[in-house]
Amino acid sequence: MRLLLISWLCMCCANVGKAQDDERPPQLAPPPTAAPAAHSRTHDGLLLRGSLGLGVGLAREKQVDRPTYAPEGLGASLSLDIGAAAIDNLIIYGRLRAYSTDGLAGHTTSELGVFGVSAGVSYYLPANFCIGAAIGPSWGFVNQHRKAGIGVGFDLEFGREWWMGKHWGVGPGLRFSYATMSGKGTAPDSYQQLTGMLIAVLVSATYS
Repeated sequence: MRLLLISWLCMCCANVGKAQDDERPPQLAPPPTAAPAAHSRTHDGLLLRGSLGLGVGLAREKQVDRPTYAPEGLGASLSLDIGAAAIDNLIIYGRLRAYSTDGLAGHTTSELGVFGVSAGVSYYLPANFCIGAAIGPSWGFVNQHRKAGIGVGFDLEFGREWWMGKHWGVGPGLRFSYATMSGKGTAPDSYQQLTGMLIAVLVSATYS
C-alpha cells in the first residue's frame, strides 16, 4: 500500500512539472547579426578619376640661332588616374595626361601639345577637399609636325568634390602643369628646348 501511494505521488509531481513546462512561453531565437556595412563615401580603396579643363597656357621655344618666343593663348587639359589608397584618404596613382596651348608668335600661329605618364599622390582633406601632385616623363610637338625629345613634366592641383552617391564624387579644381623637353629637328626648324605651362580650371569625376 505504501509503495502504491509513493508511486502515485511521483506521477502527480511529474504531471504538474510537465504542465508548467507547457505553459511557459516559447523562447524566441536571437536576432541575426547584421552584416557589416560596405564602405561608402570614403577614400580607402580603388580610385578611378577623370579630369577635363580649360585654361591659359604659355609655350616657350628656344630655337637655334633665333630668339626665344613665348606665345600665350587658351589651352586644354585632360588626365586619367588609376590608383589605390595607401592609407585612408592618401591615394597613390598612375596618370595619363595631355594638354595643349594655342598662341601667336609674331605673325605665326603656334600650337604646343604635351603628352606624358606620371606617378602621383593625392590627399583628401575634411569636407572632401583634395591636394595632389604628379611627375613623370613627357613628350611634345609644335604645330602638329615638329616633335620634341623626351623631357619631364609635373602637375600641381587643388580641388573639391561633392558625393553624388555611395562611391562617385564630382567637383571643380585648379591645376598647374609644366613640362620641359629637349630640342629636336634639323635647321632651319631645329630648336634647343621646348617648354610648356598651363593653368587650367578643371571638372573631375572620381570613383572611390
